[in-house]
Amino acid sequence: MVPYKPIVSLIVAFAAASSATASATPLHRRGNGGYSPPYAPPVPRAQCSVAHSKCCKEYTSSQNPSMVALAQSLGVVLNSVVGVATGCSALGSTCNNQAVCCTNTQYGVINVGCSPISL
Repeated sequence: MVPYKPIVSLIVAFAAASSATASATPLHRRGNGGYSPPYAPPVPRAQCSVAHSKCCKEYTSSQNPSMVALAQSLGVVLNSVVGVATGCSALGSTCNNQAVCCTNTQYGVINVGCSPISL
């Protein structure tokens, strides 16, 4: 039974490595496709104008491939790494998605230059 010891050790090592990898994998991607928006400190709600305050279904990075494709389809070039948001509506008293302040341009369905709002 000595010849099987290396195989058992290999199986145990593989199982341990697999469980460590699985535990490091995020379970929930929060609607950003796995592309977190660039870090920006939350903007106090009072410092964001009503016109720029949005409640958005998706808040992600301009490097998100689905966001790049959407921007390109609208003729928008995302040159820098910024926060972008889609599925936005005016921010009311509550927001069940992501409250953001988008200070740059809105191109139809995509808002560019967004930062989170602290409510």
